[in-house]
Amino acid sequence: EERIIKKRYLFPCVMLIICMMLTACTTPSQNVNGNTPPATEQPATEQPTTAPDTEAPSPTPEPNAELNGIDCERVLDFLETKDENGVKNGEKINPGYNPLDYNTWHYGTQGTEYFIGFIITPDGRLSDVDLRGERTAIGKLVGALNLEGCSELRVVEVIGQDIESVCITSDLHTLNICDCPELEAINTEFPNVRIKYCTVENCPKLDRFTWFVDGLLADDPGQEGKDYFTLDSEIGLQCEENGRFDLLIDHGTDENPDFSPYLLAVPDPGHEFLGWYDLDGNLLSGDMELRIFDGRKDDPLPNLFDLYGSFFMFITARFSD
Repeated sequence: EERIIKKRYLFPCVMLIICMMLTACTTPSQNVNGNTPPATEQPATEQPTTAPDTEAPSPTPEPNAELNGIDCERVLDFLETKDENGVKNGEKINPGYNPLDYNTWHYGTQGTEYFIGFIITPDGRLSDVDLRGERTAIGKLVGALNLEGCSELRVVEVIGQDIESVCITSDLHTLNICDCPELEAINTEFPNVRIKYCTVENCPKLDRFTWFVDGLLADDPGQEGKDYFTLDSEIGLQCEENGRFDLLIDHGTDENPDFSPYLLAVPDPGHEFLGWYDLDGNLLSGDMELRIFDGRKDDPLPNLFDLYGSFFMFITARFSD
């Protein structure tokens, strides 16, 4: 009987202990001593480096955004022209050529003999074109040099290139085109581009050219002495087969540095020069060298005025078959 009583009291005690243990295991907010456990540390939230109400800085604008739209388009059309090997004109001018950066559209220091390329003014306008063949890195420049609409242009020099045509629609201070065997056209006829100093030399495929002479001439760059002065004139030049014409400037001598433009007829090998003729077929001169203006005279009339009788002169160089 005593054993039965002990077992009767022992069973409730065991059950009480089990319940207390289960309660401690299923209550996460308190430990066995009834204390609240410390909170678990959470990783710190990274703070933004820019305040929400602060605008991010604007990206740097492209250099070409500073350029006049027409000037930029005309120059890029030429620089992006490829030769038969797929090499761009821009790459021939500057090995580091980048169409998005006009600072790479030339090579060398402006004003030095090693410069080649396009000169842009601080206000983003094209002012000078200097394309000299001996300065290109990997071959001659090709294609069409279309400068239509480049209204601030003042100097164009193309020497020793394989360019096929040149188009200019603004008055120029200087046009100098020499040793371009593929050149077939120089378009200055619309809207009658007036040019002060003009040289066209050794371009055998060029069979016609019109020079609208600016009679208000200034001193020739780099020369001393009296400049030639004349009245505004229009001189249309053309040549028949088997020869060419050159439009040159005589700078005179050290004793007499005056200069004046003149024409030179150059027959092909095996052919002879027959003379300079007007539109009606009349012979004007049989001399291969023909003065357009004579800087040694005080008379402002063109030398050709005496032969042609007009300020609108159309002259053809003829050669033998």
